[in-house]
Amino acid sequence: MGGYLSIPVLAVAVILQSTVVPEFRFGGAMPDLVLLLVLAWSLMAGFEQGIIWAMVGGILQDLVSAAPVGTTSLSLVIVVALAALILGQISPRNLFYPALAAGGGLAVAHVVILIVLLLTGRTIPVIDLLLTVTLPGMVYNAVVMIPVYRVLGAFYSSSRPRRVEGL
Repeated sequence: MGGYLSIPVLAVAVILQSTVVPEFRFGGAMPDLVLLLVLAWSLMAGFEQGIIWAMVGGILQDLVSAAPVGTTSLSLVIVVALAALILGQISPRNLFYPALAAGGGLAVAHVVILIVLLLTGRTIPVIDLLLTVTLPGMVYNAVVMIPVYRVLGAFYSSSRPRRVEGL
């Protein structure tokens, strides 16, 4: 079910990311809803579900951005793989590790995207972007991950089959 759920949830996230979220910018940083949702779901549902969400979210996000299609998918797949390798699955009640993963995941995603853009011939002020966008974005996304993980965790928990005793 999680794979099918990814399409409408991430489509809404991409629309919000490109329209409403820029209004919540602090300096150069803003929350990355797609990254947060993909990472949260993969930490709860596991690596396989996370990869599906990463591919869907990345392609949807690339369709509305100037990046080559597949760039964001690549960065999200790497983030999900690292999160699965380092943290594995995490309870929907845990808030510390998901927040930590959101900050680190944003840094990894930004570095991967910057490398792809540099390899495709774009001129980018790398150090300036890392200091003014990525570094404050790591803190911002770590804080925003807490309510995102809580809400998605409640949905994840309610969508799991429950054991029925006494039948």
